[in-house]
Amino acid sequence: MAALTDILSGFRSVGSERLRIGEDSDAVQPFVAVDPAKLRVEVAAGVSARLVVVHKKPVAAALSVLLEQDAALQFTEIFLAEAFAETTVMQAARSRCCMTVVQLASANASYRVDLDGAHAESSLGGLFLAAGEEHCVIDLHTAHNVPDCSSDSLVKGIAGG
Repeated sequence: MAALTDILSGFRSVGSERLRIGEDSDAVQPFVAVDPAKLRVEVAAGVSARLVVVHKKPVAAALSVLLEQDAALQFTEIFLAEAFAETTVMQAARSRCCMTVVQLASANASYRVDLDGAHAESSLGGLFLAAGEEHCVIDLHTAHNVPDCSSDSLVKGIAGG
């Protein structure tokens, strides 16, 4: 856990319920949100950004992501404690959202992705590790609301005990 903390120490901390990443932001440096109860992320048109959300406490979280036209987001969600997180992603034309989910403790993660613009792309890669009485849930619903958009998902895990 100390190694993860060291890695995240170089990220910009999200300190409020709303994060707007615009053209004037230094989107090169990744953002980190630790144990957010509610967070809305907006990525401006043509901007690329990275965000890591870490759940260290057993809480419920509601996250929403809006990607404007030609925006891109690499979104990583790490569960280190039992948490319930609901994430909604809305994507405009030619936007890209690459999500990575890592569950290292009991967790329920729910994702709703709305591809609302042509050539929008969404991908989700998930990994879970459950031992003993732990449970891990990754629920994904992707809505292709327009033609010419694409999505893919792959979830792998290990359960023992």
